[in-house]
Amino acid sequence: MCDPSHVPGSFAFMRLTQLAALLPLLTFGQSAQPAVAYSSGGRLYLATDTGQVVKTIRSKIPIGQFAISSDASIAVFLRPRRAQVNGGQLYRLDVHSGKVRRITHGHLYEKHEVYGVPDFSSGGARIAFSIYSQAVGDPIKVVGPVAIIDLGTRTAQVLQTTRNWGGLGPIYVFSSLWSPDDERILMNVVGTFAIADANGRRKQEFSELTDVAITEERGVQADGWLGPNCVVFEYYEDYAKLQLRHPQILNLRTREKRAAVEVMGVSEEKIGVPFSFHNDGTAAIIKGPKTSWRTPAIDGFAMIGRSSSIPASCL
Repeated sequence: MCDPSHVPGSFAFMRLTQLAALLPLLTFGQSAQPAVAYSSGGRLYLATDTGQVVKTIRSKIPIGQFAISSDASIAVFLRPRRAQVNGGQLYRLDVHSGKVRRITHGHLYEKHEVYGVPDFSSGGARIAFSIYSQAVGDPIKVVGPVAIIDLGTRTAQVLQTTRNWGGLGPIYVFSSLWSPDDERILMNVVGTFAIADANGRRKQEFSELTDVAITEERGVQADGWLGPNCVVFEYYEDYAKLQLRHPQILNLRTREKRAAVEVMGVSEEKIGVPFSFHNDGTAAIIKGPKTSWRTPAIDGFAMIGRSSSIPASCL
């Protein structure tokens, strides 16, 4: 999942996935299987790596930022984001039937809270997401904790450890990414990243392990998980532009940091994103490993599948 207008460096959360082997997907007739999903004009599109759209979902509620399960059967989405609006309510979409159901009700943290950047657990049974204290305001000041919803029971819980960061209360969480074993959640915050247990009992921040002095412009950002025991991260020198460089791999068991090229045994170019995109006014260009294609401006973008080429040290 990612929202290109709202999540800094959103492309970074999709790195390393060119090493991915797609998990079993739903059958889409005789057509090729989808490799990417994107939302545009309130609709959700599933497309192959050559740009062939194999399914278009027209929802009664317009689709903006979203997450999609690894088998492409369920999506969770928000309405398209308007300027200065930080999030919204979350809706569940059955990809085959097009049935939509709102899954957030009442409030978990603040009376006027909204939600954003959902992410599916690998099994597809739960989603993690950020809570923002209100819809309108400076995103860095409209802070809140991270929460989880069980899609089967429709029960939600706030991760208690994300209510307080260093005695300062909650802070803005740009992304919440499930570990492959569904036991932990990797969170990007300004300048650094942290990991919380899914049961909400423990949280660990990693700014000290990344050997970089965190400033308003300089810091680190986690790209995602590599197996259940490694995190891929990068340094950036300009927060406004998020000029990421030289992916690193942090082994959570040994606390050892190594360049991704050493751990993966491939060149840095081959660790890059297989799909990338950028909005250009009212249109967007999606670049894939085989071709590029043009589409109306994109509200949300996700790749389908998970990485399976994992070094033994990260298992």
